[in-house]
Amino acid sequence: PRVPQAVRFTTRRGTAMPRSAPKEQRAGSDSDDEDLCLAYSKRVGWKDVIPIAQPETANPIVSIDYRPEYVDVMNYFRAVFVSGEVSRRVLDLTADAIAMNGANYTVWHRRWEVVEAMVEMERNGERSGGEMSNGGGGEMSVDDAMDDDNDTSNPSLLDHEFAYTAKLCLANPKNYQVWNHMRLVSAALGAKSSARNLAATKNALDQDSKNIHAWTHRSWCVRAFSLWKEELAFTEQKIEQDVRNNSAWTERFVVAFGVWDDCGGDTKRERGSDDFSKIVTDEIAFAETRIAMAPDNESAWSYLRGIARLSACRYDRNIQTRVEGIARGFARGFSDAKLEAESVDGAGEKNDVDVDATASQKTCRQALSFLCEILGDSAEKELMLKTLLEIDPIRGNYWAWKSGGGAAC
Repeated sequence: PRVPQAVRFTTRRGTAMPRSAPKEQRAGSDSDDEDLCLAYSKRVGWKDVIPIAQPETANPIVSIDYRPEYVDVMNYFRAVFVSGEVSRRVLDLTADAIAMNGANYTVWHRRWEVVEAMVEMERNGERSGGEMSNGGGGEMSVDDAMDDDNDTSNPSLLDHEFAYTAKLCLANPKNYQVWNHMRLVSAALGAKSSARNLAATKNALDQDSKNIHAWTHRSWCVRAFSLWKEELAFTEQKIEQDVRNNSAWTERFVVAFGVWDDCGGDTKRERGSDDFSKIVTDEIAFAETRIAMAPDNESAWSYLRGIARLSACRYDRNIQTRVEGIARGFARGFSDAKLEAESVDGAGEKNDVDVDATASQKTCRQALSFLCEILGDSAEKELMLKTLLEIDPIRGNYWAWKSGGGAAC
């Protein structure tokens, strides 16, 4: 049998910077790269630590061929993990481990434990050895990640940690661990981190406008720090950039209606208040104008459908009439075909018009689908289902089932 090829971890040279080493020691080096590649086993500042190798059986089925620098870092990580050491050099060590394997949740977890312990020491006026680390350097400085109204002359450990995490969120935008770490840091910083959180997530969404991790973190920030008004404008901006961005539409729904008890918002308000009625009216109009831009855009129709299904709107006849009118407006092709088929000529006989052929050329299937959900059983609804069966063959079996005729094929 063929033996699987050994797995190799690829690492970028120059990520293992000894950031806890004194500046004067690093200044004597010919280049930063020489220090970056210095093994922990050869660093003077780590001579007091006995590395712990990864346990291996005598004859492993598949031996993973780790890079030597990864083995070196992880051997020292196991040692400080077992000893429970809390220091800045441990933070630097975890940063090197994360640089080589950003998905190592054990390293992330231990890093947060060390940060928590050091923050407590900071509050108590205690100091840990080594200079303040930015957890890996890079383009994002602490000042860049700080809010405009905060003093950056004496940034805290949490400020440094946020800057480190914000940088990694751009380098590893789909990494679960880094976004979870950002939430932990943000929660510890509190509301004063709101502006820098919005900036960091905006940077991530500028890279990928549908990054679910960035949207989820941003949504948490909105709820945690009550940033409802600010976020409404941001979602409008993202929808203007891409009207089919379902993530932006979902975020807008949370922002617009998340403060109401219908959606379990943290801030409860009366559903029958004037404020709520205005928001509903405004958001229906917002959805209608975006539907007009792209009538077959499912995101905008889902948004309108969500409003209509809110418990405070479900039995409001004015709202239901309004959304039905919007749907009928975009189903004009169907209505025109129906009227044309039912019209009579001068001899008093009906015109021989193919309703399905005419409707398929003009009808918005999203509008018909929406109407079929809100209309009761009627001949009109049956005709709509028949039209959908014709113009939406991908969901043909579904529409056949809805019309009571069984599967289409």
